[in-house]
Amino acid sequence: MLDTRTGAEVPLPLGGRQLRQVFFQPDGSMVVRVRSGDRYTVVLVNATGRKITERAEPSALRDMQIVSAAR
Repeated sequence: MLDTRTGAEVPLPLGGRQLRQVFFQPDGSMVVRVRSGDRYTVVLVNATGRKITERAEPSALRDMQIVSAAR
């Protein structure tokens, strides 16, 4: 991932999984959707790039995109 403010490359804590989508939140945190085998996982990453939590995505959401996030 690239920090657009500084141009620096920022490693994300994805555990080698394929990044599929990122939703940037106003506080600088990110909701990151990654491929985990034949499923998706949603990872919450704070503004400094540290993983806060992750959850397996329900299979019913497989063909959808993240358009907002609630806390």
